[in-house]
Amino acid sequence: MIERPIGCDVKIAVSLNDVFSSVFNEKQIFRIDHYFGKEMVQNLIALRFGNRLYESLWKSNCINRVQIIFANIC
Repeated sequence: MIERPIGCDVKIAVSLNDVFSSVFNEKQIFRIDHYFGKEMVQNLIALRFGNRLYESLWKSNCINRVQIIFANIC
């Protein structure tokens, strides 16, 4: 998960995206606006570590993928 905005200017953003693309497949790169993603990620972390019921289930060998869809409607 990559928090947007990326870098301080367009040149740095393009450079960082090139690095990400050289390491990961585009389908593995998740770009999210820092404002919209903050609360959601904090809630996921609280759910994961705040509830013993989920502790044994929320491990890499039990999770095939995570898909979060957030529609940014203006």
